[in-house]
Amino acid sequence: MIKVRDITEAKAIDLFTSQFGNDVLSRFDKFKEEVKELYEAFDEYETYIANDVVMPPEALEHLLDEFSDVQGTFTHLSSLFGLYQQEMLHNCIDKVTGRMIDPNYKRK
Repeated sequence: MIKVRDITEAKAIDLFTSQFGNDVLSRFDKFKEEVKELYEAFDEYETYIANDVVMPPEALEHLLDEFSDVQGTFTHLSSLFGLYQQEMLHNCIDKVTGRMIDPNYKRK
């Protein structure tokens, strides 16, 4: 299978590598930090839902920003292992559809 990076994905990876390097451990730490921030933003979202209150636009913008930060750090981290978004999505689709037939498909 030929691994092809989307143009936007390639631009992001090149930018992140030039700015932050390609040390897997430091990039994983950054990914964990961004996931923690997403958890915090989502907790705030859940509070609005639980209290039946409309989330203010700035809180929603913060949540969406955290999704983007997680995506960016994940994209960079996974690229350090030679994985790109399209391939990972195809792998996930294969796993979900395979488990519709065999619940143990690709389980270890």
